Amino acid sequence: LLKIQVKGINIFDNFILLCILISTLCMALDYPRRDPRDVGTKILRTADTVFAVIFIIEMVIKLVAMGFFFLPGGYLRSGWNWLDGIVVCVSVMGLVIGPGGGGFLKTLRILRALRPLRVISRNPNLK
Repeated sequence: LLKIQVKGINIFDNFILLCILISTLCMALDYPRRDPRDVGTKILRTADTVFAVIFIIEMVIKLVAMGFFFLPGGYLRSGWNWLDGIVVCVSVMGLVIGPGGGGFLKTLRILRALRPLRVISRNPNLK
């Protein structure tokens, strides 16, 4: 699944990168004082949940495919995967705790802003 390519393009990686870009755009459009009853707010916050689930699935797929840490190409042997893992764990906590959350969790959600760095890390032309 991680290596499926169409005409030399890695479908899995590009789908995840597209999700990162759209998720980042949604995150930029949302702000804490938005009216929660507004249709746009509901769409953005639902999209946030959908992307959280997509990134959780991505992490699980990678953990199964790459191994956790002990294999030579293990998931946690990459700094970018550490960052992703932390962001996914914060997302899981946010899903479990719910929208009220706590101040601490809201502070940790700022880490999601680092996700676009992954786009830069995967594209040698942007480095």
